[in-house]
Amino acid sequence: MNVRSIAVFTANRSEFGLLAPILRAIEVHPRLKHILLVAGMHLNDALGSTRREIVAEGFEIEKYLDIGQPCEGAGELSKWVGRLTCECGEVLAGIRPDFLVVLGDRYELLAPVTAAFLGGIPIAHISGGDLTEGGLLDDTVRHTISRMAHLHFPGTEASMKRLITMGEEPWRIRFVGEPCIDNLLSAEYPLFEEVAASIGLDPKRRYVLCTIHPVPKKDGRSDIAARETFAALAEANIQVVITYPNGDPGSSQIIAEIKRVKGTPGFVVVKSLGRIQYIPLLKHAAVVVGNSSSGIVESVPLHVPAVDLGTRQKGRPHTANVLRAPFDREKIAHKLDIALNDAAFHESVKNCISPFGEGGCGKRIADILASVRLDEKLLAKRYFFPE
Repeated sequence: MNVRSIAVFTANRSEFGLLAPILRAIEVHPRLKHILLVAGMHLNDALGSTRREIVAEGFEIEKYLDIGQPCEGAGELSKWVGRLTCECGEVLAGIRPDFLVVLGDRYELLAPVTAAFLGGIPIAHISGGDLTEGGLLDDTVRHTISRMAHLHFPGTEASMKRLITMGEEPWRIRFVGEPCIDNLLSAEYPLFEEVAASIGLDPKRRYVLCTIHPVPKKDGRSDIAARETFAALAEANIQVVITYPNGDPGSSQIIAEIKRVKGTPGFVVVKSLGRIQYIPLLKHAAVVVGNSSSGIVESVPLHVPAVDLGTRQKGRPHTANVLRAPFDREKIAHKLDIALNDAAFHESVKNCISPFGEGGCGKRIADILASVRLDEKLLAKRYFFPE
């Protein structure tokens, strides 16, 4: 039996958390094997060195693409992506996988996708067709990847329709739902009480789960955004779990603000919780605060209130559990008070409906990767615009 090799690229913790159920499904599929390529934030000790979380989950890392993190400054990001593209080109030419799988909209993905596209390797893109208008580079990167991808696995029906509108041939697009739903349905997690004890959180008291990533220019400076958020949280008289940001330019400013508030009564700071610890904390949180996609997507089926800050997630579907505020301490405090104490809002949170599927995403993707025909039709992209 011919076993197909699936190269899977990951460069940050949130992306890996979403890829994990897909990697598991590939592992147990009789016609597939994965080749895990790890780069970026995973290899940065200052951001938690999350490659250890990948290994702790039992995944073997076949290739480390260690070129450090991009420096902050004009032209630095483009030079970094260029170096990573060269690294990916060499690795992919050596292993010649049957598919390259990537997820999302991060700028790091431009490197392996460009290398695979120019090398004639089929690309499968997860979460294409989404909109996040406020991200640093997100929408442009995501849609660029979709233009080069040969298979699309969108997480919502709206995203599927958007890909067709963009000209992608309908037969290439398979609606599978969001992989995070697979994570939420998994029974592999430790008890909440164990996770709380491991980080110094009182499990009997309510808490906020907070992550601030570098903000778009329209939201101001990242350090001020973090400062306003932490000030509002400090005034709320509630426990707060703060995780470090991703490695985008501006992350060092947020980390400096995190270090400044570390030690504030009730504040718990963790560089990276990892998927295994994050999910139990998310399920029991009183509210999720910040500008991470977790507050928009994972919070919905769990019926956890969320306060989405700034414009980073603008464009994603917002359901009844999500309140929005700019990075202003008074406005954050107001929305936080509603999320924590408003009975009518809590009732709407209980009744919110998720547009992100019902699980089984990993298995669907694995089955398609194992069965789709690897031929010239797959590689020869044409664009489909209905009359």
